[in-house]
Amino acid sequence: MLLQNNIFGYSRYVDDILIVYNNSNTDKHKFPDSFNNATPTMKFTIEKEINITINYTVQKATENFYFNIDRKPTITGTIIPSDSCHPHEHNYVAIHYMVNRMNTHHLNKSNKVFECNIIKNYIQ
Repeated sequence: MLLQNNIFGYSRYVDDILIVYNNSNTDKHKFPDSFNNATPTMKFTIEKEINITINYTVQKATENFYFNIDRKPTITGTIIPSDSCHPHEHNYVAIHYMVNRMNTHHLNKSNKVFECNIIKNYIQ
């Protein structure tokens, strides 16, 4: 199905799928139907890019894609309150995860600086 529709990028995370294709080689109106026909119990919908961005997490550059860490609007900015009875190691693990995520995602320079500042705010 991917080769039939000239799709050269396919990535899935839980219930989200990112498909990368070239507009000149792929019929953007036809390929969602082939996905829906292959899996009739699921309904695929398309979220198109707006201002070279998809859902504020993927940005298209000339030859690359850059990602941003997406956060829910309800985020509190607190991992575990410092006055709780949790061991401090729990906070360290959360910070380690965020630093690792920042360094392994393909962030552009401004997004990486932004993410680093968020992590610094958690530490203070």
